[in-house]
Amino acid sequence: MEWAENRGITLAYIQPGKPQQNAYVERCNRTVRHEWLGPYIFESIEEVQQIATE
Repeated sequence: MEWAENRGITLAYIQPGKPQQNAYVERCNRTVRHEWLGPYIFESIEEVQQIATE
């Protein structure tokens, strides 16, 4: 928040319980959960990072 303020950027927040106000991020989160994370059982955060990078 401080970084944005120092650069004259105003942060706009969505209303709690209204994910449709941020549909692009919600779609990205769904894709990550279902297509990247869902098919695998990970042993470490490094494995998750490797799959995400690929």
